[in-house]
Amino acid sequence: MTSESACPVHEEKGSLAMSSSTALLYGRCILVLGALTLITLGILFLVQTEAMASLIELELTTPLARGDIQTVYGGLELGLGLLPLFWLGKAEAVRRGLELHLAVWGGLAGGRAISLLCSEAPLQSGIGLFSTELVGLALGWSAWLVVRRFAQ
Repeated sequence: MTSESACPVHEEKGSLAMSSSTALLYGRCILVLGALTLITLGILFLVQTEAMASLIELELTTPLARGDIQTVYGGLELGLGLLPLFWLGKAEAVRRGLELHLAVWGGLAGGRAISLLCSEAPLQSGIGLFSTELVGLALGWSAWLVVRRFAQ
């Protein structure tokens, strides 16, 4: 066995080549990473509502406000985090899961960008969250391209 055939990624006639199984593994890893991030945030907003709300400067002045934060930030993020786990199967399923990942992280990053542009809040208050959302979007985009190109 040559070192080239043992390596899942290698140069082949001037173009990058990757095995289908490696491409799918990368796509699945990105889906799981995104899912775990959203599931963790969802659970934290459900069980540590006040602490999480204070991190983003939200004041929970009424029981309704607390319940709404638990529902939207907790329940919705938990649900969005669980969805990609249903698409860890074959190549077509992984592609669809990555498209969901792109929609979720793209929506978060796009919403944050609009917020940063239109808000009177200091830029540094949202730039860390925006960076995290951009990383999630970039990882999803790279995984989608890899799976689309190399996975069968």
